[in-house]
Formats: sequence, C-alpha cells, structure tokens
Amino acid sequence: MAPLVADFCLGAPFDSLLVHECTHQWFGNGVSFTDWRDGCLAECVAQYANQLWDEHVGADLDTGFYPYMFEESRNDPRFWSTKLYDPGRGRELDGGLYFKGSMKMHALCRTTGDTAFFDAWAHGTTALADKYLYPGTLGPLKPNRP
Repeated sequence: MAPLVADFCLGAPFDSLLVHECTHQWFGNGVSFTDWRDGCLAECVAQYANQLWDEHVGADLDTGFYPYMFEESRNDPRFWSTKLYDPGRGRELDGGLYFKGSMKMHALCRTTGDTAFFDAWAHGTTALADKYLYPGTLGPLKPNRP
C-alpha cells in the first residue's frame, strides 16, 4: 500500500468503517434482504460490530457509547419511532435503524450474557456461513469480558 494511502486508511475512523463493511461481507450480505423492510438484518448487526470493535480497542460501551447515544436521542421522537423492521418509505437507512438497532443488540447481549448471546449469534450464522460465507469469522468480534 502506498504510504499516503496507508496514512489515510489507518486509524479509528477507518477501522470502524472497515469493521462495518466487512461485517456486511460475512453476515449482512449473506442473509441479504428481499426488500428494504429487512434493512436491520444488515445494518443493525454491522453497526453493533462497530461498537464491539470499539470495545475491543478499549472503549467501555456501558459507560461510554450507549449512555451517550441514549442521552443524545432521549428527546428525539423520530429516533425512537424508527421501527427496526420496515422503518417506512424514505427511512430505509434512517440513523435510528443503525444506532437504535445497535443499542437493542447490546441490551440483548447484556440481558442474556456474552456466552448465550454470542453462542446464539454463532449458531444462527453457522448455517449461512457454511452455505454462503467463510466459516469461523465470528471469533475476532467476540469480546473477552470478565
């Protein structure tokens, strides 16, 4: 890679974008969706992968990103009214789909615990991975939490 390109492409913003887009490659694009109503299948998961990457490099999602997102969105009815399935015409890629979906995935992870959440996620994607994708790609995103 040319030095200028390497300098531009390294660092947190690029890492986050890369994680998001690679997640589409091994999950979102594998499940695909027949129409835009199913956008959360790709975007909620890809956005959550961003937050898992941030956690991997040292962020605390429970005291940082998610409380911040909640406070930023607390009084935003458009954010909270965005449905994760079929968000509506003109809202197919609404910000609420990305961030509300990520918040809900994290809440589910916290409620069930990492082991149950990631085992279910891995189990649910294994059939897709075996059929369409590269197996064993979940491992790097699974956090090592106490």
